[in-house]
Amino acid sequence: MDKNEISLDEQLSDLKIGRYETVNIALEWLALKRNDEEYRKLVDVDLITRALQDIADGKATRASIKDLRLKQQKNKDAKEKEKDKEAAIAVPEAPETVVPIPE
Repeated sequence: MDKNEISLDEQLSDLKIGRYETVNIALEWLALKRNDEEYRKLVDVDLITRALQDIADGKATRASIKDLRLKQQKNKDAKEKEKDKEAAIAVPEAPETVVPIPE
């Protein structure tokens, strides 16, 4: 029997992880993937089905979630660094002026 012919329920029940861990992984996976083009257009039911299918296919694992988190954090840090760099260039520092104090 081909993997495509097996229902999602059967695929998930064949996994070595429990159902609570499956739900936990699915929630974390969706939190990380929610802004991806392929996930953004899906309604809630389809999002959940897609996440569960990713788990059954081996795409969504603890390791892949960890890697994706690190990648997103690096991208976020790089964007913030670039933003800070642009802000420093855009706003030149005002020259220090000395105002004499009358005696």
